[in-house]
Amino acid sequence: MAERAPLVPRDKPPLNGLTEASVRQGFVQKVFGIFSIQLVTTVVVGGLVMTYFEPAARKNPTAVQLLLSASMIIIFGVCCMSCCCPQIMRSYPGNYIVLGLFTVGEAVLAGVVCLQYTQESVLIALFITAFVSISLFVFACQTKYDFSGFGPYVLSGLMILIGLSLVLSFASIFSASGPAFEFARLLIAAVGALFFSVFIVYDVQLIIGGKHGQEFSIDDYCFAAMSLYLDILNLFINLLELFGTRR
Repeated sequence: MAERAPLVPRDKPPLNGLTEASVRQGFVQKVFGIFSIQLVTTVVVGGLVMTYFEPAARKNPTAVQLLLSASMIIIFGVCCMSCCCPQIMRSYPGNYIVLGLFTVGEAVLAGVVCLQYTQESVLIALFITAFVSISLFVFACQTKYDFSGFGPYVLSGLMILIGLSLVLSFASIFSASGPAFEFARLLIAAVGALFFSVFIVYDVQLIIGGKHGQEFSIDDYCFAAMSLYLDILNLFINLLELFGTRR
């Protein structure tokens, strides 16, 4: 009996495209799963900080400053570790431990920031952030425009925004005030909200990959989740600065 010809050529791996799409889909699910846990953790920890540290902020501001300093040290340490030893963020279970510490540090920092605003302002900023983020997720997945190649531009914009924010922070330390200072503060918050909205689209397209020119490696799921988490958190803080009412 004659041997039948194979349905798939022997020199090509069968179902290669389907396998690649399945792997990417699993990567996307993992990233958004980690990202969801980060958001829930931030809401819970931030809510606890606002609830239990509000009396301490009035009676003992030093305790709040110590808490803020500890969270900043954790965040700065994780960022340095990620830059100097990126392989840690690709190795299980160290990547989850580092990401967990980073998330708790950012959640405490967000809670301390929210202490400066009324609860109504925090809720309004939270709902606006959720609405804008979901809209940008849908836009990033459906649009025919490719934002994944905008890396150098968004990085340059981030450096400029950080520089302006530092200048404003030093000005506030030296008791700068007045209409011009308030206008500059609101302007930077508005620019920051717009910038991180673009960053959300950029990172979502890097995560989903596929038809886009650039994409995250499947080993960088913690990096991807951290990037998207920071985009949402910074968008929230800028919207809170823009629309929030201070206590």
